[in-house]
Amino acid sequence: MRYKRLFIQDVGGLPAAGGKEVRRGLLYRSGELYCLRERDLVLVRRLRVNQVFDLRQAETVARRPDDYTAPEVRLMPVRMGEFEDLTLQAAMRRQVDWSCYNFRDLYVIILEQNKDYVRSFLELLAEGPHPALVHCTAGKDRTGVFIALLLLALRVPRNRIMEWYLSIEAHLKKNTPLRARFMVWYTGTPRETLMLNIPAMEALFSRLDSQYGGIEGYLDRIGFTRLEEIRSLFLI
Repeated sequence: MRYKRLFIQDVGGLPAAGGKEVRRGLLYRSGELYCLRERDLVLVRRLRVNQVFDLRQAETVARRPDDYTAPEVRLMPVRMGEFEDLTLQAAMRRQVDWSCYNFRDLYVIILEQNKDYVRSFLELLAEGPHPALVHCTAGKDRTGVFIALLLLALRVPRNRIMEWYLSIEAHLKKNTPLRARFMVWYTGTPRETLMLNIPAMEALFSRLDSQYGGIEGYLDRIGFTRLEEIRSLFLI
């Protein structure tokens, strides 16, 4: 599925604790950089992105390679448990038992099954080069979780992180192809496959609190030791 327009967003500008702000121009999020229209490709080139984190599965990367190649490309095929087995073809043929999939758990699955990738993502952000860009397919779920964890580490308030997460909603509603929306309606596919999943983000926050005592406990558990370094880099 190709969205009508590329979604790309500077992660900077959000307020953090202590009167600080997330620095602009260091990190962007986007949808996949495959089959881009010329004006979208020009936009990406103007940003002079030096490091791309691609969170899609290896088969998807091979089938839908990015049009933009940065000096550093980091392939991190995010694990999503049983959600990895979902295919558009199976959904279209009504061969998926949706009762087996709890979309509220999706972001917790990403949190727990990708500790190595989260640690590498943060370490490579600390090292550079910058600016960097992180994307999956739509830029909402896998990308949303990884950047939410970064923003929590930077002590951005959770309500502002949720506002940031929701900021892609208008783009999704406007640029999701009609045939994809029809597929969701026709097959009974859960809306969360195309749109935002607010309960999953809330469940992510709750899991961090209940299991790790917050983001710092999680980062300590996964072996990330450069927290002050990344705060110094990203906060002004």
